[in-house]
Amino acid sequence: MGLRFFRLTLGLPVTCAVVLFAMSNRQDVPLRLWPFDLDVAFPLYGIVLLSVVVGFVFGVSVAVLSRVRLPTAGHKRHNVEEQNEGREKPVQLPAPPRP
Repeated sequence: MGLRFFRLTLGLPVTCAVVLFAMSNRQDVPLRLWPFDLDVAFPLYGIVLLSVVVGFVFGVSVAVLSRVRLPTAGHKRHNVEEQNEGREKPVQLPAPPRP
């Protein structure tokens, strides 16, 4: 019940704000994509909301990737030591005498 109430309490005002923003910013804005010499007209609210969504996805991606543990040199060395723990150590023979 608490999560549903929280979603309604937070979601309803945010949805209303997005709808009001979209209704009040419907004028077209030219979007020029420089290297392609392309001119496209988009509504202002579409450009703003799209940039917010792209920023949100980028932020979530960075947060998720920052929690991923990448193996380090110490981690590899530790694994090799664990694998060699049960094995006998190789016998090192003395170097042959020099003539």
